[in-house]
Amino acid sequence: MSEQADAFIILPGKSGTLAELAFLWALDRTRLLHGKPVVLCGGIWPALVEAIERAGALDPEQKGLTAFCGSPQEAVSVITRRIASAGPNQGEP
Repeated sequence: MSEQADAFIILPGKSGTLAELAFLWALDRTRLLHGKPVVLCGGIWPALVEAIERAGALDPEQKGLTAFCGSPQEAVSVITRRIASAGPNQGEP
């Protein structure tokens, strides 16, 4: 999954969506996500991620690759900026 994507946009969901997000963070911890951005789209995410962080279940590195946005259009803009600022071949295995 992560090999074929340049970035990940996570929309509001239920426990399966949260599991997928946790999986992406776990891939990043093992250096298999290769710095690809994760964008959480929707109003629920900031408070949820803050609670996960307060519980000690989120490393600063994973929070650093995670961005928040309010709309899919904003998510695409965030990803475009992050990929452009990463430079050539950044994030490739």
